Amino acid sequence: MSIEETIRDMVHTSRDWEQAQFRTYRQEDIDGDGIDDTVLLTTFEHGNFWRRELFVCLSSSPGRVMHMNLGGKGEREADDVDITNRTIIITGKRYAADDAMCCPSLPYESIFVVVDGNIVQKK
Repeated sequence: MSIEETIRDMVHTSRDWEQAQFRTYRQEDIDGDGIDDTVLLTTFEHGNFWRRELFVCLSSSPGRVMHMNLGGKGEREADDVDITNRTIIITGKRYAADDAMCCPSLPYESIFVVVDGNIVQKK
């Protein structure tokens, strides 16, 4: 429920609209306590601009939701999220100089960990 409340607050504050049909959930233990944690990758849109956001809620602190902006239209498109060895792996595509705004073409992978209650990019 905490992730839903965080998203509701973001929509209210930013006036952006969450595109829930593009949500990707993963559940696996990230904090090492043996209980699955929740990771959500979703899309926010405002007019002709969109961005992807990563949300993490740990079982060890269920009332706290961490989130990170992963970029959007004109920067990069985060397509999928996976969890391996307590790391969060985001794959997608970045824009090449001559790509149209609809169609980034360069594959990328970013790796994130949770450190001291924050999402930190390692790669």
